[in-house]
Amino acid sequence: MCMLRASIGRGQIKIVTGYTDDKFGTNDPVTREQMAAILYRYAQYKGYDVSKSADLTGFADANSISGYALTPMQWANAVGLITGTSATTLSPCGQHNPQSSGCDYPSLLREYRRLK
Repeated sequence: MCMLRASIGRGQIKIVTGYTDDKFGTNDPVTREQMAAILYRYAQYKGYDVSKSADLTGFADANSISGYALTPMQWANAVGLITGTSATTLSPCGQHNPQSSGCDYPSLLREYRRLK
């Protein structure tokens, strides 16, 4: 994601779209569901297979996933990019922790594609 900052910041490839036309939230922390949506859109942009979908009903907080993020969360969980924060919670609105997952998501997605 770090390498994409220049392109996504200008909205050229629509991977990060902001909250509304008037609010981008550049200083806001990124939530887990937002990161799933970013990864999903990047995978789509690169032409990767995004057809896998996990059943998230086993997570007690699955109903708190925002509508725009449901399909991306299902995909990211199915391919192992976003996992539960416990056996029964997904924490979709919890803050994404880049220290635990790294910043080089394009490389991660390239590796995912290579393995498929």
